Amino acid sequence: MTDEELMKLPTLNVDQAGQLLGVSRGHAYAAVKAGEIPSLKLGRRVLVPTRPLLEMLGLVEPAPKRGELTVWAEHTSEELVERLERSRALLDDVIREIKASD
Repeated sequence: MTDEELMKLPTLNVDQAGQLLGVSRGHAYAAVKAGEIPSLKLGRRVLVPTRPLLEMLGLVEPAPKRGELTVWAEHTSEELVERLERSRALLDDVIREIKASD
């Protein structure tokens, strides 16, 4: 399975996760039971979320946490300030309209 194919899968079964880790099926299930491999239990099925497993292995960058401000490197500080100023201007317009309708 290629990296691209792997990234498209939201989950893996425990056997697939074990293959990716290079451990036996039994070791993979033991690691899931011990909480060493992130997992979800749906009925009798045990699934391993792909992204957290790849993050754990250092194969992908951790996803930003909710509420974190993410600033992309391709934007200069001037561009970011300009975007913030435009957003503020739009917000001011909305506030004026609300006050005018009262």
